[in-house]
Amino acid sequence: MQTILDPQTQNYHQDSQLKDLSDWKINVDVKLPSETLAQIFQQEPLIPGIILTSNDQYLGMISRRVFFEFMSRKYSLGLFADKAIANLYNFLKPEILVIPDTTLITTATQMALERSPQLVYEPIVVAVTNGKTGVISVQQLLLAHSKIHEQTLLQLETIRQQSQHRAESLQKLQQSYALTMHQQIQQTVDRFALGITQEIKNPTNAIAASFLRSSRSSDDLLYLVNLYQKSYPQAPANIQTALHRINLEKLTHDLHKVTNSAKLNIKALQNSLYLLENFCFASDMDGKLVDIHDLLEGILNLFQSQFKSHHIQIVKQYISDLPLQIYARYIHYALFYLFEYMIDHFNAQEIDEKIIKVNTQQLESTKINIQITYQFPEKLPHAHISANSATDDLKLMMVNYIICEQNHGSFQQHTLDNQVQEYIISLGNGDN
Repeated sequence: MQTILDPQTQNYHQDSQLKDLSDWKINVDVKLPSETLAQIFQQEPLIPGIILTSNDQYLGMISRRVFFEFMSRKYSLGLFADKAIANLYNFLKPEILVIPDTTLITTATQMALERSPQLVYEPIVVAVTNGKTGVISVQQLLLAHSKIHEQTLLQLETIRQQSQHRAESLQKLQQSYALTMHQQIQQTVDRFALGITQEIKNPTNAIAASFLRSSRSSDDLLYLVNLYQKSYPQAPANIQTALHRINLEKLTHDLHKVTNSAKLNIKALQNSLYLLENFCFASDMDGKLVDIHDLLEGILNLFQSQFKSHHIQIVKQYISDLPLQIYARYIHYALFYLFEYMIDHFNAQEIDEKIIKVNTQQLESTKINIQITYQFPEKLPHAHISANSATDDLKLMMVNYIICEQNHGSFQQHTLDNQVQEYIISLGNGDN
């Protein structure tokens, strides 16, 4: 009696072939009487079919089902039992699926199941290049295929877990790298901005003070000249000539004009210094109520020259009276990275006019949104990625880290359509 290995106890994989299965190799010469087949089927109750040979060469196969189904008919046993198997085989002419032993089990399973419903459960002949031809049942094939499927699922689950672990490790590494980069950039920018502030602040204050004194002195001089003109309307000829040459009225008008313009410019410069100082010393505001609009204006002021040089239009829509208790330094840098990211994207496009919209919204009594969108006035392809995509991803990662990890807020990205990219920063209100 031949022993067949249980497919469930074997280790099969996606590359397993039919030769890896344990097949039946009982061969019978077709010259023997047909009752020989009945004897073998009785001795081997599990054998699905018997290989038929002629002069030790493969001729065909007759399955257990076909044999007993035919022999159970009236007169069949009496007519063919004593006759040669060749007569029975030529009469039945069964359809046989012959597959090379080098065929993958998964492929062989597909081929077996694609047969007609009457033949789908018929055994399969495994053709061997050097050796005896064998027979396997469809049950063996399906069990082996099931084992392969099970092993494949286990491998996929292992790969998924490994990938998840690698992804988590990569994310932690990226976060660590982003934090390190943020700290280094923060220190560099702080030193740079603080140095510029100190270098500009003292001369600016000195200029402002000197200009104020000069403005008052010029006003006093003009007032004194006006008094002289009123007191001595008939001035000597040389004074009249000088007044006519100088054009005192035009000089007075121009002097007032220059003075007013200088005052506005000094005020704008002092305001810029104020915003820059807020950026440098934002850490002093930790734990205190800070106006989010001051933070936004400070960042927009830092990028003002870049906005102008790249023809970027800023559209602001703020809600009034919006105090926010936040770690101001980190929020500054989150906004800094975000605007820098958007400018990089604009630089990758050859468009004259670009728009960035900055809105603040109070959704609830304890929730405030900063909504920043940048859009293109013309239709562009969907993918508008800059050349420094890795650097851009790092910037967004640092924004996400600062908002979510440092401030327990949320940072969302949305592509509204082909022209608009939206970023929403959600933070807690200082009243919370």
